[in-house]
Order: sequence, then structure tokens, then C-alpha cells
Amino acid sequence: MPNYYVRVDGNNGNSGLTPDTNGAWQTIAYALANMTLGTGDNYLYIAPGTYRESPVVTITPSSTNRLIISGNT
Repeated sequence: MPNYYVRVDGNNGNSGLTPDTNGAWQTIAYALANMTLGTGDNYLYIAPGTYRESPVVTITPSSTNRLIISGNT
């Protein structure tokens, strides 16, 4: 059950697994297209900022691998 992070000053070449600039992804769309859901609760934390995009959820959570999207202060 990994935690993923997005922030406006991140980079889609990062792992997305840490909340700092050098670890977080830059776009929500990239995160939703590249996350791997593990068993249990999986979190996508989105840092404050302006995200001008139209993300599409292409992953399918289930009762055994939930996706929780939350703002990250």
C-alpha cells in the first residue's frame, strides 16, 4: 500500500514516492496513469498549487486495494 505524491514543482521523472521536490510527480494525470495499487489503502497526496489539467482515472480500485486522493499540506 504505497503512498504517492504530486506537487507543482515535482517532476514526472521522479518516483512519486516521497513528498519532496525530488521525489514527487508533477501532474495528477501522470500519477493516475502510473500508480500501482497495492493491497489495502493507497494514498495519492496532492500538494497545494494550481493544476491546469483534466486527469482521467485509468486504474480500478477494489474492496481490497482502495485509492484515497487527499490534499497534502
